[in-house]
Amino acid sequence: MTTQGASVAGEYASVAMHNLTESVANSGSAITNIISENKRKLGILKGEYYKYTLNINMEIGFSKSAEDIFRKYREILDNKLSNIIGDSDEKLSAIYDRLSEDNKESWSQVADTCRKLFKSVADNLFEKMHPSYDKEMVKVKSGKDVNITGDKYINRLTVCLDDIDKLSNKHIEDTISCINKLNDKICNGVHNDITYREIQQIIIHTYICLGDIISSVILDK
Repeated sequence: MTTQGASVAGEYASVAMHNLTESVANSGSAITNIISENKRKLGILKGEYYKYTLNINMEIGFSKSAEDIFRKYREILDNKLSNIIGDSDEKLSAIYDRLSEDNKESWSQVADTCRKLFKSVADNLFEKMHPSYDKEMVKVKSGKDVNITGDKYINRLTVCLDDIDKLSNKHIEDTISCINKLNDKICNGVHNDITYREIQQIIIHTYICLGDIISSVILDK
């Protein structure tokens, strides 16, 4: 409390003190209201910080779980690929090595290696399922004639999947559609028109598609 230098003596002392105490009371009430409001805002802010931290922890936890799942899936598929493709280890090592490089040319080479993986799987599976086949065309269950020559590795994969009785036409169509879309991305990547995120997606989708194909063939035996 302060009179700020004003005298409170004499006949006006009572009025002056009343005004002073009322002013202090009003000021104190205003400060109390400000403190209460700021405490309320601080409580909300703390709650938001908690929610943010919780969400980040959940994302990190999910990311770690997803990473572990993909790592285990990759290890299983790498082993199966090595049984189908003799040089799969070299191709996979090239993918991992070039992925760590920070330039589009290296990422383009990764895309090309993914394409070669598909082609090697197609060639080896077709040779095992159709040994000594020397014609250009193969008739699939739908009655369509499919050209399996040259770089038409997707057609060779189509024929291999078509030979598996337990696979429905819908399953085969969905798998081949996925491979065709992935092949388009790979072709773009081969021509250096690719980002790091896109090459990551190509690698993941390559594993998923190859895993689906190889698992279908192995389970059919």
